[in-house]
Amino acid sequence: MDNPEEDKALTAAENANYSGIFGKERYWNGWGYTFASFIDSEVLRHFEDRYDSLQGSGNPKRIELAYVANVTVWSQIRVVNTVPTENSSIRSLTVSTLNGSVLLTAPNWDMSLAYKKGTMWQLLNGTQFSLEFVDCYLVDMEFRYSEVYDHLSAFFSKVNQIVVVDQDFEPILLCLRSSGSVA
Repeated sequence: MDNPEEDKALTAAENANYSGIFGKERYWNGWGYTFASFIDSEVLRHFEDRYDSLQGSGNPKRIELAYVANVTVWSQIRVVNTVPTENSSIRSLTVSTLNGSVLLTAPNWDMSLAYKKGTMWQLLNGTQFSLEFVDCYLVDMEFRYSEVYDHLSAFFSKVNQIVVVDQDFEPILLCLRSSGSVA
């Protein structure tokens, strides 16, 4: 990042207490593999160390680690979470400017959501809401890790995360979805 404030916002997003807020362990295990539950600095370090230790060893045959984070500053944004109703099956999380320009849209199935109201975090899973934020940073993060051992032997872990950070560099909205699979 070229902007020190954007760096601070990213650092805040990477160091939030996701385990405490969501009551989730940092990792989940299945089929003998470790999957990320969310993106934080420790998860990134764990998978970077694993990548470095396995890279070039020939086993796995292919290994991939990708982490992308985009930070943008906004004077005003709106975050709308839409859940299915009797009349609609739409399920999405949309971030837009107040004049309606869509900044990003993400499917919200299996998404964990938390909003900081005052000093307390409130879980918003499965809740329809529209929240407006002023003078904030939008941090859009994606983490992917995979190991391929053979034609039909592989695993992957993926996390998508959206964090709204206020002007004091405190996360105030957390949206995360993790997935993983083994073949």
